[in-house]
This record gives sequence, structure tokens and C-alpha cells, in this order.
Amino acid sequence: MPCKPIEQGFKFHCLADHCYIWDFHPTSNQAVPDPVPSTDGLTETGEVIYHLLQMLPSTMYFIVYLDNFYTTVPLLGRLRHDLHMGASGTAPPSSAGFPPELKIPKQDIGKYEYHALKVLTVKDSLFGQLVGAHLWFDNVPVTILSTSVSNGSG
Repeated sequence: MPCKPIEQGFKFHCLADHCYIWDFHPTSNQAVPDPVPSTDGLTETGEVIYHLLQMLPSTMYFIVYLDNFYTTVPLLGRLRHDLHMGASGTAPPSSAGFPPELKIPKQDIGKYEYHALKVLTVKDSLFGQLVGAHLWFDNVPVTILSTSVSNGSG
């Protein structure tokens, strides 16, 4: 933002449900945030999400919904394997583990029908957990990753 009074920016990564914030973790583009434990195969933002989701009660089954800033195949695989949690979220085709078969060059977007759908199943490289990758054509391509199941079983 050109008129921003200070250069430092903050993000508050929140774990929320029904207007209730269970926990949050602030990060900054300049200051060092409170560290979260390092987790193999995850990005720094993925580690924050993994840390926050560990705060949820382990006696319940959860399906979490993520913004495309966080959604990667390794994170969803680890959540399924370690925390027995389903997860879904939009994902940029550049996200870690996203299948190249669903990456559509901009010049080819007009070749697909409106509401066309392509679905693939990929395995995360650490635990072999299955992750569904979806490409849906609305006005623009929408890409989604998911390990959610409809009946609530692990």
C-alpha cells in the first residue's frame, strides 16, 4: 500500500468456528514471530496452521476449511495422518504438491466449457495420504485440494 504509515505488516492466523476464535498466532513481515515447532515438509505458514490445529480436542473429528494462502498437499496429508483431520481449501496451482496435470496455461483457459470439472487423486510425499485435487471452470479456473470425507470417518 503506497500510503501505508509504517512498512511493517502483521498477519493474525486464526483458528475460528461459528464466530468464536479458539486460538491465533501473529506473524510479521519484519519482526520475528513467536516460533512454532518445525514440522518436516511444511512451509512456515503450514507450520503455523498445523500448530493451531493441534489445539483442537483430539476426542472430536474436525473438517477444516483453509484459504488458498495455506492449502498445500503436504499440509493436508500431514493433517490427515497426524491429527486424523479432514481438510479442504482452494489452492493456487503453484502450491506445493499440486498436480501438474491440473495446471492450465492462461492461453488454454477458453478451451474448457463453463462448469467443466477435472478431478485427480494424488499422494502426499511424506505419508502417502490421498488428497483429492479438483479443477473447476467458473468464470476463471478454480483449484481445490481436499482430504475431507462426507461421513465423518477417518
